[in-house]
Amino acid sequence: MPQMLIDVLLFGIFVYWMVGFVPSAASFIIYLLLFFLFTFSMGQTMGLLASVAPTKTVVQGGGAVVLLMNVLFSGYIVAPNVIPIYWNWIYWITPLSWIYRSLLLNEFVHRSDGQQVMESYGFLLPNDTPYGREWIGYGFAYIIPYTIICLVA
Repeated sequence: MPQMLIDVLLFGIFVYWMVGFVPSAASFIIYLLLFFLFTFSMGQTMGLLASVAPTKTVVQGGGAVVLLMNVLFSGYIVAPNVIPIYWNWIYWITPLSWIYRSLLLNEFVHRSDGQQVMESYGFLLPNDTPYGREWIGYGFAYIIPYTIICLVA
């Protein structure tokens, strides 16, 4: 875990300021916490997969599927409002979708055009209302128990 913390801090600090995210201490700390929690949770997810799978081949295949589902259904490649209704449940259970949504809100909630940006990329609640700042907290509320479950399972 200390190595992971060093990696997240070194990479996260440079990326945050080089990309030009909101120059706010609170937003920066939220970004680093989300980044660390996601990195740690994915490590625990792969560890859980390795502990239940019988062979390395199954772990590699299962890890590829987990990674594919996280990336494909996070809202980055396929906008949330375009995901077919019968696959929508995957969007709500993948950790990356919660982290990505929280990071987007962390950035765009401070901008005057943030609401429009979120709407244009399909980040709306099922009743077509925009996400509020409280969804950053919901991201933490999802990823922390998820990580604990993967850790103890």
